[in-house]
This record gives sequence, structure tokens and C-alpha cells, in this order.
Amino acid sequence: MVRVKICGITNAADALAAIDAGANLLGFNFYAVSPRHISEAEAAKIRRQLPKKVDAVGIFVNAPPADVAALCKSLKLNAAQLHGDETAETVAEVAGSVPVVKAFRVDPDFDLKTLNNGLGCRAASRSQAPYHFSRRPEGRKRSCRGAHRAALRN
Repeated sequence: MVRVKICGITNAADALAAIDAGANLLGFNFYAVSPRHISEAEAAKIRRQLPKKVDAVGIFVNAPPADVAALCKSLKLNAAQLHGDETAETVAEVAGSVPVVKAFRVDPDFDLKTLNNGLGCRAASRSQAPYHFSRRPEGRKRSCRGAHRAALRN
């Protein structure tokens, strides 16, 4: 079964539209510098409106593990997607309290051995892979938004 996750949800209308379009998971971006950042209070309002069949995922970039766990618990998130430079220890710490999807920005030089460096993740569900790969556009060092747009074009 293919599951579809739409990230960057910032309002209830977009969340409901994504669900109507077939999304099974919605991503809430808690990275403060992202243009798609959402506050805990706004995410809570949206979360309360989601049908039980839709999973909610928190997107975090280099956030302290205790903060990730607390926010996931507070909002009853189904998983945390770690999209920064988190260490294996950080991933393991977060995975102790919530399923983790570890994201990697990849380019032609990405070493797949990175996946064997203790970054084992506990999947959010049996049908969801514990890794997420974004293509890093040429000439850019860090841009989740740009990577997602580039991936959609390819």
C-alpha cells in the first residue's frame, strides 16, 4: 500500500484539502526558520480536526530530543521526521518515545553507508519506511523546500 504524506500544513483548510486529495499523513513543520513553520498552538488546533485514519508527523531540524518528544506527546503526533544533521544517538533517543523517520538530503555523492551508521529508526507503521530522501538541488546546501520542489519536477 502506498501512503502519501503532505508536509508544510499550516492551516485547517489545507489539511482537509490534502486529506480529500488522498493524503494519509500530514506533516507539521516545527523548524522555526522555515517559511512553512507552524506553532504548537496552531498545530494543536489542526490536529484536533483530523480524522483518526490520518497520521500526523512532526518535522524537526536539529531540535533537542527532549523537545521533540515533548511536542510529539503534547500533540499526539504519530511520528517525528528528523530532517537535520542528527546523530545516531539523537535518533535513538527520539525513537525511544516516538516512531522516527530519518530524512537525508542526497546528491550524487551521497554515501549509502550512512544508513549503516547506527541510524536505525523505528518506523511509524509497518508500511512506512524509516528513511526519507530529498534531492539536494545543485548549488544549494540546505533547503528542504527546494529539494522537495526539485524532487517533484523529476
